[in-house]
Amino acid sequence: MVSYSEATAEMYGFLQTNFNAIMADMFGYEGEIRWPTQQYTNSPDSNKPYIEPESYSSTDRIASFTDTNAKMFNCTGILYIALYCPLTVENSRSKSEELASRLKRAFMGARTAGGVFFRETRIGDASGNRLTSIHNIYIDYEYSELR
Repeated sequence: MVSYSEATAEMYGFLQTNFNAIMADMFGYEGEIRWPTQQYTNSPDSNKPYIEPESYSSTDRIASFTDTNAKMFNCTGILYIALYCPLTVENSRSKSEELASRLKRAFMGARTAGGVFFRETRIGDASGNRLTSIHNIYIDYEYSELR
């Protein structure tokens, strides 16, 4: 059982580990993650892919009561990852698709050490612009919390 903040930390840690491993395999370097909890004064490197994750809690349903009158809740939400791949990257479109697909597969049916389960995963193809290819990755998650 984990709290919302612990679940978010575990999800972001899982994302960071997998994203960096995939980036190292595909490009030979770790990728940049623009965390929602930080403010940035600089722009991302215009020659490297990067991601911007966000977590949205959607429902908390009571699952059971304990002997101590605590309530166990099943909590669900969506982890959203915006993947930006600048067109300066060789074969930007295909690299962006491969990176999105590999990130999606990393989460499919996975579980963190603290008990955050990742369920359905999907990729949305965003229109992007003349400078960047964009993919959105949506991952449903679930965990249990005592209150």
